[in-house]
Amino acid sequence: MGAPPTNSARHRTFRPTPPTCTGGDLITYEGWGALARPQTLRPLVDKTEAYNDRAATRRGDRKPLADSIVTEAGRLLAGPWPPLG
Repeated sequence: MGAPPTNSARHRTFRPTPPTCTGGDLITYEGWGALARPQTLRPLVDKTEAYNDRAATRRGDRKPLADSIVTEAGRLLAGPWPPLG
């Protein structure tokens, strides 16, 4: 007999799937404070928080909210990074 194959069930590493995270979430919850909360990011933070609001989730159609995040992200990407002020 030899060593068990490395792809056997006992040797596999299973990792839980991380929760869904958007780029807006990353900026809102990790980057905004680290960048000293620049007001130029405030619209993205507000739109992300609206998208993640439980009431919005219950209503079901968050696509318009997602579209507004994408539009704001495009505006930010067209300017200097990190955003000033």
